[in-house]
Amino acid sequence: DKVESRERELQRSEERYRTLFESIDEGFCIIEMIYDEHEKPVDWRYLEVNLAFEKQNGLHEATGKRMRELAPDIEPYWAEIYGNVALTGKPIRFVHEAKALGARWFDLYAFRVDGPDSHKVAVLFTDITATKRLDQALQTRNTELENAKAVAEDASRANSDFLSSMSHELRTP
Repeated sequence: DKVESRERELQRSEERYRTLFESIDEGFCIIEMIYDEHEKPVDWRYLEVNLAFEKQNGLHEATGKRMRELAPDIEPYWAEIYGNVALTGKPIRFVHEAKALGARWFDLYAFRVDGPDSHKVAVLFTDITATKRLDQALQTRNTELENAKAVAEDASRANSDFLSSMSHELRTP
């Protein structure tokens, strides 16, 4: 009876995990890092992905595949970041662009799972490309406005100087 009770509780716990895993709207995956002979992280394999994973990053049917299979041109810094998390166990939150995934920007949180000897990393992420592009457009617009204001102030100063000079000329015979 105790064994059956434990098994039922374990099954309920697994169902709760699955429900949570599939219901969040952020992309979530568990990856296993792949290192070269010098222990340099070079790639990773997707072990699990949630339903929002594909919507957030555009990668299709990723489970079981290596990142370099899905996006051969992925920037090396991604493997370095995830590899560091796997080796040190230190979680990291960061925002970065993935040019190889259509120049998308992501807000990510990565942490090691399964203990100190594990090369597995869980990654929770959101595609923030639209927000990032809006910020960049606003920065560009603000820069343009500041430049236009500076030009207008220069023109106003030049106009004042001209009027002052002309006024002086008219008063002085």
